[in-house]
Amino acid sequence: MYRIVFDPSVILRGLINPRSICARLLSKHAGHYKAVFSAQTSQLLVVLLYHPILIAKYPNLAHIDPRLVGVLMTTFAEKVTIDPAPGRHIVAATAIAATADYIITDDPSTTVACYNIGIPLLTPLEFATLLAVDHPVEPD
Repeated sequence: MYRIVFDPSVILRGLINPRSICARLLSKHAGHYKAVFSAQTSQLLVVLLYHPILIAKYPNLAHIDPRLVGVLMTTFAEKVTIDPAPGRHIVAATAIAATADYIITDDPSTTVACYNIGIPLLTPLEFATLLAVDHPVEPD
């Protein structure tokens, strides 16, 4: 089973659009990987849920119960403690502490920050493709 760290924006997109590839990763494929979070990645996700610019752009974001994020983190994920070293990106620190197999992101800033830490970066589509090859899922 793969140990992965999601960029919080991937989870956010999955919550915003239930038909997206990100949502499928959080639902149909969830039993085929172990997601790992730190307190800092969880906090960042909650901050994104309440971000006024994002709420203005995605009005249905205001209807997502932040407790859902807590359930997601505690039910389907493992927590790690990170050392928030100055200048170290939260996702990179979480992936290192988790000894993750992959970081799932398509955010350019996360990609740059995590590029040389020795953990492969996959986009949500690449990760879904990898999981579909290993664990085919029936279409809707």
